Amino acid sequence: MKKEKININYTEYETYIPESLKNRRTIYKAVKDKKKISTFIPGTISSIFVKEGDKVQIGQKLLILEAMKMENEILSPVEGIIKKIYIKKGDTTKKDQLQIEIE
Repeated sequence: MKKEKININYTEYETYIPESLKNRRTIYKAVKDKKKISTFIPGTISSIFVKEGDKVQIGQKLLILEAMKMENEILSPVEGIIKKIYIKKGDTTKKDQLQIEIE
């Protein structure tokens, strides 16, 4: 078994994940590309706080995703410049849908 990177609250960890847990529904997903921000649950985009070309810092609020009657603040996991925004206010998103790309 090899170590995998996971992201919990925008902090990256390396750990062993048993096969029996890999397919569980969870928001603690393996890190694929921290510069591509995707939806972790389906919902509606209620606010977007950045625009393409903006410089962002780690932990900066990017948008609010409303899901299950809760507002989820989506924060930047990296420092960089907003390359592309794939959503707009009012959009309904699916799980794992790409929202914002940072370069």
